[in-house]
Amino acid sequence: MNFRFMSDAPTVKPDDCITIKYFPIPKRAIVYLTRIEQGKHIAGIIYFDDSKRAMADDVYWKDDHWEFLHSGPTGTLAEAVPAAQPFIAFLELGLHRK
Repeated sequence: MNFRFMSDAPTVKPDDCITIKYFPIPKRAIVYLTRIEQGKHIAGIIYFDDSKRAMADDVYWKDDHWEFLHSGPTGTLAEAVPAAQPFIAFLELGLHRK
């Protein structure tokens, strides 16, 4: 059997869809990069903000869920982040406008 502790971050890679714990409504996002920084599993993500703009931000794995690295979404327009640009089309196809 292969056991995974809840504090272990799941394996994610660019193009994966994840859900970020965010009150009051969780946000769905697409991963565009991953890294480990100061022992934290961090994913660069893009998502739609409340104004339906594609935003880029960082999230980290905490206990059993993804959370924004900073308190709440503090993202940058995804079109201004070169590494995120190829993934904007997936959002625009309507995969995450639910």
